[in-house]
Amino acid sequence: MYGGRSALRNSLSSDTPNLLFLNTSHEVSRQKLVSIRMAKIIGLVSIIVISLFASNITEAKPIGVKMSYSEKLEATKKQYPFKGWRENFKHGLVQYTEENCKKAQTIFDTLISDLIDLGENAKEARKVEHFKTAVISLNKLNEATDWALIETGEREELFELFETIARVAGIDSSKYGGGEGIASEWRDW
Repeated sequence: MYGGRSALRNSLSSDTPNLLFLNTSHEVSRQKLVSIRMAKIIGLVSIIVISLFASNITEAKPIGVKMSYSEKLEATKKQYPFKGWRENFKHGLVQYTEENCKKAQTIFDTLISDLIDLGENAKEARKVEHFKTAVISLNKLNEATDWALIETGEREELFELFETIARVAGIDSSKYGGGEGIASEWRDW
């Protein structure tokens, strides 16, 4: 049963409680997904046993129940790459100190918090100013590490994270950075 929401939705019978599995990484193909087994108990109650085989399945919500703007933005934090950066430090990449990782994470925490404070219906230009501040802050942090903090892999992780946050904030990122995305508008990495 692979294929994401529609495959899951189509596989459930009409008497099955409808569940929507939210994958914050938007990479359904990387999920080793969910197995659902139905068992009838006394003919009245259906129990769904859900075995989660992929750590990127984050929650189940009834279909039709939408996440709020702030919940969606908070959910993007599950895509933070900083845990992996900390692991890199353990393997000898000295630029990924706890201090540098915390600084990078704080930049994104602040961006998300600021976007939540602005609200979903804020003007795009006001939201974009917060992206600009975050990207410039990352530029300065990268410069402070002699340009070693954000290398190719990290650049891709951060770029994807900015794109996800922009999408959730209602920003068409392709309008920025010559079509390359919102981070490309100001990034030095």
